[in-house]
Amino acid sequence: MTPEGAWSAARIDRTHGDVAIGALRRETGFSPARLAALFREEIGLPPKLYARVVRFRRVLKILQDGRAPLADVALDAAFYDQPHMTAEFRELSGITPGEFLLARHPVGDGTTAAELRTS
Repeated sequence: MTPEGAWSAARIDRTHGDVAIGALRRETGFSPARLAALFREEIGLPPKLYARVVRFRRVLKILQDGRAPLADVALDAAFYDQPHMTAEFRELSGITPGEFLLARHPVGDGTTAAELRTS
């Protein structure tokens, strides 16, 4: 990996995806096309999508760590508000954060709340 690619990816990782891609371009001196090509070559995704995936992973970690209100999860993951987080979560995963929590958390007998709703 090139130093610029490693630095840019690390910056996205350190900020949990909350970094302006324009700032990365300015700091590396790369054009939008060059930065996008660098990410595609070295990471497999364009920088904006990589940042979205990193932020999505942050939401997943927060959701898995505890049962914080979704509005707090959204703010902790640097979303403007809960609907913004929900739309992004659904676009990347196909389900909402609430549906994820229903499917993930058992109700006490080994089944999940989502399984109970479908039976």
